[in-house]
Amino acid sequence: QQTQQQQQQHQQQSGVNGVEPAKLGAGEDSLPPQDPDEVPASPRKEYEESGSKVDEPVAEVAQPTGPSFGGGLGSEDIQVDGIAETDEDEREAVKGPFCASLAVEDEEPQIFMRWLVCSVLFGWVTMLPILIMQPHEGRPRQQLFRGYLLKPCVLLIPLWCLAWVLDCVELFFQIQIMSPLFYFGMVHMIMPGCLIWYLLKLQAADEGLLLDQRKVRAQEVAKDGTPIQPLAIEDPAPALLRELICINPVALVFLGSVVSIPLIAASLLTPMRTERARLAQGYLHMIYGPCIFLQLLFLYTLSGVHFQDLPRFYVALFASLLSLPCFAVWCLCMTCVSRYGSQDLLLSQRQRLARAKALAQSALEASKESAELGEAPNLPPGSPDDWTAASLVDTAQVSHREWELAYSA
Repeated sequence: QQTQQQQQQHQQQSGVNGVEPAKLGAGEDSLPPQDPDEVPASPRKEYEESGSKVDEPVAEVAQPTGPSFGGGLGSEDIQVDGIAETDEDEREAVKGPFCASLAVEDEEPQIFMRWLVCSVLFGWVTMLPILIMQPHEGRPRQQLFRGYLLKPCVLLIPLWCLAWVLDCVELFFQIQIMSPLFYFGMVHMIMPGCLIWYLLKLQAADEGLLLDQRKVRAQEVAKDGTPIQPLAIEDPAPALLRELICINPVALVFLGSVVSIPLIAASLLTPMRTERARLAQGYLHMIYGPCIFLQLLFLYTLSGVHFQDLPRFYVALFASLLSLPCFAVWCLCMTCVSRYGSQDLLLSQRQRLARAKALAQSALEASKESAELGEAPNLPPGSPDDWTAASLVDTAQVSHREWELAYSA
């Protein structure tokens, strides 16, 4: 009886509010039969019978906010006044850096540079693919390889191949044709030394080409009249010098034992134009300078080696790479490489910030002298004393190599 009274009270309340009675219990059979005359009419039925409008409660439906599916605007952007205007104000307040750090020169032929360094160690094996490669007519940076290396390699590669063939004949038939001092001095020191000279000339020409490309392409954009964001980029990376410094420590020790003297001499006779290349040259002298003693020691050891001792000499030469002095040299080389990487990164960041600040300062002075001060370029906020690195230029770096910077606009 108490349950039936509660159900009747609930039906009366539901009838007053215009909502159909809820079905309680396990099923429809659990509800007592209702008289149709006792059930109050719904608001829609009263409206149809009387012809007068009945105030019906309207349930509030939650509207989606933010961007809708498919890229449309949400309710905040199209229905609520003031929200879209506030978003536009916030978008105008949030601006990127004043300068872009996008390089406008040709891409770096990094693989070719690594093959050149390997050709100093292994000779013509890795040099032939570079010479056979036909450079693209619109890529002057690729044309430098054949321009500087084709003529000397026409003479060096046949001599290299001839010396290798004679050495194989000696080892196979056990007859002496060349002394060990002549073979190692000719194949691993004199010929790579000649190649090192042309490689340093190639590096200097590549550096000058990149600087000229930046200047010419900036003039072309200015002549076109298209407004662009100012570019603040560091000096071009010395690709060949960097590969000589960041080479594997084992290969670095072997390279320093055979070509450290011609490498230091060619570097001293080939001045570089940019500060970043001169920094690499300084670390190149620091790393390969002590290796001059290794080359002299290697020459002294070769002078006492006979042809019959060559097999044991080869074994002893590879075993010396696992000795304690070589481990010490490896640690010294890796320390210098790490130091060079951090210094090169800091130098690149300083150059970006200094050049971006100079461009912003010149733009500020030009806007003050101009009559249309309201149409000034997108200068960093605040006075020059308030300018920060984030408001001037992006100095982000890639994570897998600390000496390379990401060219991000």
